[in-house]
Amino acid sequence: MTKYFLTKDGLKKLKTEISYLKKEKRPQISEAIAKARASGDLSENAEYHSAREAQTIIERKIQELENILSNAETANITNVDKSKISFGATVQLISLDNNKLLSYTLVGEYEADIKENTISITSPIALELIGKKEHDIIDVVLPNGLEKSYKITKITYDNF
Repeated sequence: MTKYFLTKDGLKKLKTEISYLKKEKRPQISEAIAKARASGDLSENAEYHSAREAQTIIERKIQELENILSNAETANITNVDKSKISFGATVQLISLDNNKLLSYTLVGEYEADIKENTISITSPIALELIGKKEHDIIDVVLPNGLEKSYKITKITYDNF
């Protein structure tokens, strides 16, 4: 059984998405299927087949999310040394080659979304950050093969 580690925010988003799919998307698709059935011959009814395909996709997504929810675990950081980086930390970094300021929150793989500045705890940069403190410098080999150096400027734990 796979455990999915989530922040409290991630758990809340997961529950919201499941609720949305069940309460809004599922009824919309059921209605589309009913309308398409009323149109007559189902064997050549593109709207019916499209709605049935959408229903299959939604039901699989709901099943996947419910599996994640049933195997989800939120991290307890009560006894975590908050001066060091671990799961759930929001880390501010400065790139040593261009002085660009970056901020990432280390989350579980399901929750990671670079557009929201959340990165997987298993990503190359997160693996370098784990256990480090403010003012430490890390060197990261990016997926494209480039090596970058960053200085850690701030560590916070706001998602718990």
